[in-house]
Amino acid sequence: MDQEFVTLASIVRSRGNRGEVLATDLTDCEERFSPQSRFFLESLQGEHREATLEEAWRQRDRWVLKFEGIDSISAAEELRGWKVRISGEELGPPPEGEHYLADLIGCRVFDKKTGREIGIVDEVLDPGGSLLLQVLGAGGEILVPFVDEICREVSEERREIRVSLPEGLEELNW
Repeated sequence: MDQEFVTLASIVRSRGNRGEVLATDLTDCEERFSPQSRFFLESLQGEHREATLEEAWRQRDRWVLKFEGIDSISAAEELRGWKVRISGEELGPPPEGEHYLADLIGCRVFDKKTGREIGIVDEVLDPGGSLLLQVLGAGGEILVPFVDEICREVSEERREIRVSLPEGLEELNW
């Protein structure tokens, strides 16, 4: 986990005509998106901006966020691709048996049976249903469902995930 900031959402695009943005949710803690919550917004180029949330509501599996001072489509469109972040101190530890998605990125993935390294988690994808770990390895990219039956052990301390892949999954992805 980035010790200074943790990403809670990623802004996909503008939405509506009042300056709202549509954001991919990277947390399951809905209380974080309450009015008057303060966030740090970060661009792809590393630019930072503080923002106060005016309104927020769910739209299917995403958030619609309205920040104070962002009042037009063009102002909202400038935030496309930006990350919605909070300081790591505000986050606190995850509930018992759960993991923050940001903590999974950068973990090395190993086959539980053989000990062979499969690759490193590059991204966590949410296509609907189970989350997918995008693992980059010597053979290319593999998408691993982040479910207990496959991801048997997750050690954030060691930055490792031990998996039992269903037969043929690696070949299907590579």
